[in-house]
Amino acid sequence: MKEFNANDVRVESASALKVVQDGFRSDFYSLYVGLDMHKENIGIAVARPGRGEPEYRGEIGNTPMAVEKLIQRLSEEPDGGIVQFCYEAGPCGCGL
Repeated sequence: MKEFNANDVRVESASALKVVQDGFRSDFYSLYVGLDMHKENIGIAVARPGRGEPEYRGEIGNTPMAVEKLIQRLSEEPDGGIVQFCYEAGPCGCGL
């Protein structure tokens, strides 16, 4: 397996740099949020560090206001910890 360090990897954000510098640890993030993007709505699943089963949290409308509320609400859950968001948008991509 290849070793990574900050000198060998191009990073896009300060949080990505922190992961590279510290080495990836599954407990680095307090909460993992997966978003399944659709034109009208966004499906939400949340997982805690470790190998536990992800929890489906339902759907929200695909609007900037709904996404902002979701981010605010989920950011309060891990008591100040870092939340990792990722989304799937299909082959054509999707702005979020």
